[in-house]
This record gives sequence, C-alpha cells and structure tokens, in this order.
Amino acid sequence: MGTVQKLTLDTFRIFNIPQSQGITINAASSNNVCQASLVLTAPNCACPFVPEPTGTPIYTACESANTSIVMTVAVPAGMQANWYNQAVGGTALVSNSLSYTHTNGLPGVYNYYVETYDPANGCFSLTRLAIQVEIFANPVVSNFMLTKCDTLNNGAELFNINAAHGNITSLANTISYHLSQADAIAGSNALTSPYANVNSPQKLFALVTNQAGCKNIAELDLSLNPVPAPLLTVEDESCLGSADGMLTAVNPNASQTLRYTLDNQNWSNTGVFNNLGVSNYILTAENQFLCRSQQPFAIDAGLLIQIQTFSAVCDNKGTLSDASDDVYHITLLVGNNLNIAGSFTLTGTNGFSNQYNYNTNYTFDLPANGATVTFTLTDTDRSCTASRVIGPLNSCSTDCVASLEIISLNCNGNNTPSDPNDDFMRCHLGPQRSMVRQPTRIFYLLTMCQRATTCMALLIVSILLPPTCWLP
Repeated sequence: MGTVQKLTLDTFRIFNIPQSQGITINAASSNNVCQASLVLTAPNCACPFVPEPTGTPIYTACESANTSIVMTVAVPAGMQANWYNQAVGGTALVSNSLSYTHTNGLPGVYNYYVETYDPANGCFSLTRLAIQVEIFANPVVSNFMLTKCDTLNNGAELFNINAAHGNITSLANTISYHLSQADAIAGSNALTSPYANVNSPQKLFALVTNQAGCKNIAELDLSLNPVPAPLLTVEDESCLGSADGMLTAVNPNASQTLRYTLDNQNWSNTGVFNNLGVSNYILTAENQFLCRSQQPFAIDAGLLIQIQTFSAVCDNKGTLSDASDDVYHITLLVGNNLNIAGSFTLTGTNGFSNQYNYNTNYTFDLPANGATVTFTLTDTDRSCTASRVIGPLNSCSTDCVASLEIISLNCNGNNTPSDPNDDFMRCHLGPQRSMVRQPTRIFYLLTMCQRATTCMALLIVSILLPPTCWLP
C-alpha cells in the first residue's frame, strides 16, 4: 500500500497512502540481519500535529513474585497519555495517565505503546512511544550438602566450600557463602574457604548472582560422618615360627557397618584375621560413608622353650658292686625367649611326668637301668614343645669283685745286721678268690712296706676283663 521511492542510499519516500489508512513500515538490512518497524496511525487531517510522548524506552528487572515497575512518560502541557499493549489500535490499558505499573514478575519481554492525547481537541499523536520491559530470570540454584569424614571424631573439620559451586549453580554465575540468610540477602560478611565448621550439621547460605545481576539464595549444609574406631584384640604368635597370630576387630558403634582389610585388596566383614606371622601390620576399616581409619598393630614372636641345663650324673650309692641301687641325678633348668613366668610339663618315654616352672632349678632321679629316654617339654599355656634325649642310663657299679691274699711276707735287713733303721718288709700278694659279674671289672689291692714297722696301701684298677674274672 503506497509507493516507495529510494532517494539516496539510506533515504526513502513513501507516498500515495490513502488518507484514512494507517501503515506499518518495515526495514531490513541487505543481509536481513538487522530489522526495524514503524507503525503510523492514519492522520486526522482536521487535527494539528501531536507529538508522541517521551520517556525511558527500556526497563529491566529480575524475576520476582512482587514486581512493581512504574513506567512514566512526558507530554506537552495540557495533554495526557494513553497506554496500550499493541502498536496500532487496541484497547487502552489505562487512559489519561502519564504512568503505568508493570506487575508481572515472570521472566520475559513485555512491550507497551504510549500515545499522546490532547483532551482539548481530542487529537492523538500519529505514533506511539514503544516501551519495553524485560524481566531477567534469576539464577537457577539447588541446595547442596558437603560431607567429610570426621578424622578425629571431634566434630570439627575444614571444608572447601568453594567445591560446592558447580553443584549449587552454573559456574558462569558468581557465588558467595554466608552464615545467615540476612547476610546473604545483603551480600555482607562473606566466608572464606576453607571454612571450619562449628556444628555438625551446619547450614550456610549461598548467594548466587548471574550475568544479568539477578540473585538467588541456596542452602549449603555441612555434615561430618564418623570415622571407624574399631577395638582391636591382638594375639601374638603362640610358639616361635608357628605363624598363628590373630587379630579381632570389634565395631563398638552399631550405627556403622564396617569392613576391614590388611592389604587394601582383600576385605573382611567379620574383622577376624587368622594365621598371621610375626610382622607389623596396618588395619584399614571403612564404613558405609566410605570413611576410613588406619590402626597399626604388631604380631610379636611366639614362645621358644630354652633348655639351659639338663644333665645326668650317675650315683652308685657307695655300693660299688651292687648295680641295683644305682641312680642318675638329673639337674634341670629351663627358660624361654620371652623371659615370662609360667610352667611346663616334662614327660618322658619311660612314663615320667611332672610339671615345673620356668627359671627354677630342679633335680630328680632316674634308675640306672640302661634305658634311653626322650623327654618332651610342653608349655602349659601355649602347648609349645622342646625335647631332649638322655641315655643310655647304664649302671656305674662294678660287675666283678676280686680278693687278694698275702702269699709271703719277708723281712730284709738291707745287709746292715747291726742297723735296724734300714730294714724293710717285702710283701708278695696274690688272688685269694674272684667273683664274676657282667660286664667284667676287677680291682687289685696292693700293700707295700717301706720299713718293718710302716706299711702303705696302694689301689690299682684294671678294666675290660674277659667274660670270666681270673687273676694271673
């Protein structure tokens, strides 16, 4: 409708428009990227020119349930303004008012159009002032909880509160943390990270601001989870080298479910570890909150029975020829590598059995019956053992007795008949009888006289006779 004439590069003339027809002029750049439009109401040729109102063309605000944006315009003196929500025609939202209040707080763009009205002649401005209200969305936020393991189980930890940013809102938004909601609303007394909690749980308030300057508040809860604190019972190796140490871990907190490991690979739900060798260990316990604790412990070496003295001495009771009363005196002293008190049982293959204490000297007798006895020492508490072999317990009496008789006794004057001082007696000895016992032994009793009045006895022992005793 109408004729468009291009006058210059950016100047156009539109004519031949019907007098009663309003028009909309649309303009666009050559690439159609930039566009604009102008709405003209058909003029009342009987009316003088009435200018459109002047005022702020753009209002902005943030999303709110209590939005109240007051828009105002200015018109020539004596005139008023009519407000519309469309550029041409329509029903006025409000008439004869220089202001209008926008109350819709939902995000979006709202357009208003204002014409000047002259009540003196009832004429209107040919164009309406376009006013735009843009409501920006507040940043999207989510409440979040930061949890940590209470390392010392004392209710206090350092929290990296900045780590919650991406869980509360987009990283494109700015965020600050406050102790109270009032501080968050005012944007005052922001906390620094890391932050040491004062309670568990504890609530903080996060103030989030987007690029449009709109704000929102989220809650950040700080919570501490308990760290496992099992009670350990350690049983050392019983006997040296037995590798039967044991650890029992007991969970004293019924609200926790624990699992345990000694190598961070194999986990146990019972907390009982058997067949542990001598070594240093670290028990790792983990609960349902994935909190872990580590407790070192050691399995110490087991008991080693140490035989310090185990000797046997034969005693013939002074009856050299009677083996039936011969005994062995056993001397016993036993200790252990742990130097602990306690007792052990001594048992022998000959039926001997008795209980003794460590680090105490003992003696007992065994018959000299030719037996070889294996003794076993067994600790009464741990059943550790040691052994010692004694024997053969042979008799220490003789098996054969020989008697000698004087064959002759002669006095020798030493060729000095008048001097009795150098006289001496010569004794010739011989066997009187012999008694054979097994194994064969014989004793010779010799008597020598140096002077006629003095004799001295000498005992000479000969062994390893043939099966029957005889004297040459």
